[in-house]
Amino acid sequence: MNQYVFPWGIYIGELLPSSTAAGTNDIPVLLPAETGGFAVDYDETSQTIANHFMENVVLLLAEALPPKALHVHVFDFDIAPRFCYLSQLKNHGPYHLYPTVAAAKKGFDEREETARHRLHDQLPPEIADLSEYNQTAQYPEPYHLLLINMDYYPDDLTGAKRIRSFFDSTGKAGIYTILYQSYENDEDRGGNREKILSRLRQRFHALTIRNKTGTFSPELFEFSQLCEFYNYQLADANQTQIVQQLIGNLADNEKNNSESESL
Repeated sequence: MNQYVFPWGIYIGELLPSSTAAGTNDIPVLLPAETGGFAVDYDETSQTIANHFMENVVLLLAEALPPKALHVHVFDFDIAPRFCYLSQLKNHGPYHLYPTVAAAKKGFDEREETARHRLHDQLPPEIADLSEYNQTAQYPEPYHLLLINMDYYPDDLTGAKRIRSFFDSTGKAGIYTILYQSYENDEDRGGNREKILSRLRQRFHALTIRNKTGTFSPELFEFSQLCEFYNYQLADANQTQIVQQLIGNLADNEKNNSESESL
């Protein structure tokens, strides 16, 4: 199997048997990657839990792919870092932070151009998506994962039609999206920005974390009725171990590339 194939499902946690389902096995919760992404809503008391959850999801995905096969792009204007483990990958290339309006605009423009190039110039009509393309490509293309804090971005200056066109096409172009937002933050949601957020809500179904507990709708996970007999546990991971492994793999990859270039 080609390692550059994107996983068909994104792992977001486990369903653990409740007392009414005693004796049954845990069930992994996987979201079809073909949907292109999902959203995370959280209350103020659950922000840290939500941050860890999203970071775990991304780290586990990065672990399943070859070095530098996944680039993570964080659009977030908060002063304090939100993803402390992912950010350790910055010096090796796969982590990109856009902490200001100007940086976010530049980052969005670049990912938009990536999608346009792949869809117009790279992927043949008979190829379903970048993952299928990478199965036979001599030089596989990296995937991109966008983590977007909707409390800040997209802003009111970004066109609603442009946003719709981009996110309707990102999945095929190898770009996966996780949107996140505190649903208690109602600031700056008028005009064009409200249209954009409404469109994104329609495009990406949400997982809700309230009182430090995650719940999902049938639209997000088609087997959500299992929660009558199981308790949902958010994705967990040994973040330190995975980051150390990723950094080691990236360093080995850089060393191998340097040796190959010197031959």
